[in-house]
Amino acid sequence: MFILRILFYFVVFGMLAILFVFLFIGLAVRKLKNKTRQPRDNQPRQTTQADGSVIIDRRPAEEIGKKIIPKDEGEYVDYEDA
Repeated sequence: MFILRILFYFVVFGMLAILFVFLFIGLAVRKLKNKTRQPRDNQPRQTTQADGSVIIDRRPAEEIGKKIIPKDEGEYVDYEDA
């Protein structure tokens, strides 16, 4: 009976050890994946207009869709054709 108990504990602790190893490997892979993705997000985006001018956008990816000038800045100028 003593041998069965030792064998049972050995199997349970072995499975737990294998589980922790897989979790550690998964976390390491995820961290490495995020680390390699980060510099790509910080690269400037470059677009060329039809007239040949180049626009370089160095804003972070989170700010690309946002307006550059806030609503409370600037004023509306009514254009009248003379």
